[in-house]
This record gives sequence, structure tokens and C-alpha cells, in this order.
Amino acid sequence: MTYCPQCGYALREGTVICPACGVRTAAEEKTAAEEIKEEKTVAEVISDASAEPQREEAFPIPEPIAEKEDAPVKTGYGDNNVPTGRYALLSTGGYLLNQLLFMVPGVGLLFAIIMACASKKLARRRHALSAVILQLLFILLVVGIVGISSLFGTSAVVAAITEWLRELLL
Repeated sequence: MTYCPQCGYALREGTVICPACGVRTAAEEKTAAEEIKEEKTVAEVISDASAEPQREEAFPIPEPIAEKEDAPVKTGYGDNNVPTGRYALLSTGGYLLNQLLFMVPGVGLLFAIIMACASKKLARRRHALSAVILQLLFILLVVGIVGISSLFGTSAVVAAITEWLRELLL
């Protein structure tokens, strides 16, 4: 394959005139008979030049990927699209009722664990998981205070906590 010396356009073998810029590309001497035949090829070259050359893009644009049917619906501010199914949102009343259920001692922790493991709605599962984590942290705090008070005596722990609260509030 040869290239145009003027513009660098890729030319087929035997092309005399560049279809992109019109510069004569053949360096060989032509006879008069060949020049007459060349007029025919020039007309073809001009018609080829008027047609858009097919060039490959350096960075082709990829085809859009079809979204999966079960993919979450992406919503933003101002959208009227509300996610449904697994990604459905909990209402304010739903959060409130779940929170009241989780606040019942003992039973609330049991329901929170069940909902965190078995609920089909992701929002409810995450809310229940946060309730389980908070209740376990509270249990660890109570067990820690009871353990420290049994080691050092109740009056020493109460005195330390009241002193800490006085410094915190003042």
C-alpha cells in the first residue's frame, strides 16, 4: 500500500491522483496512450473522492450494554422513579414500627436478628442489622460495667462514673 506524499492518505496500488487532496502521486513517466486511459481512471478517482472514505475510528464508541431486569432502579433528586421489589424503600411508619419492636428487651433483639437474616427488603435488613449492632454494643457496655463493679465494688464504680459526669458537664 502506498501513501500520498502530500496528505498521507492510504492509496491503492496504481492510483495516480490522491482522492483526498487531488495531488498527482505517480512518479513514473506515462505515455500519451496511458494518459488517455488515465482520464477514465481520473473520473473514477474523482467519483471515489466524492464518496466518503471509509476509515476506522481510533477510539470506537462501544455499544450500550442492556441493563438487567433485576438491576436496581437508580433514582436521583427530582426523579419520580420509585424502586420496587427487593430495593423498595421503607416508609417512615415502617421504620418507626420496626424501631419500636426492636426496643422491647430480649424479644426485640430476637426479631432484629430474624429480620436481618430473612427479610426480602434490603432497607429493612439494613435497619435490622443496625439495631442488632446497637443492642450488642449496649449489652457489652452493661456487662463491662457490671464486671468492673463486681471487681472494684459498686461504690467505687458509682463514684468514678459520677466524677466523670461532673467533669463532662462542667
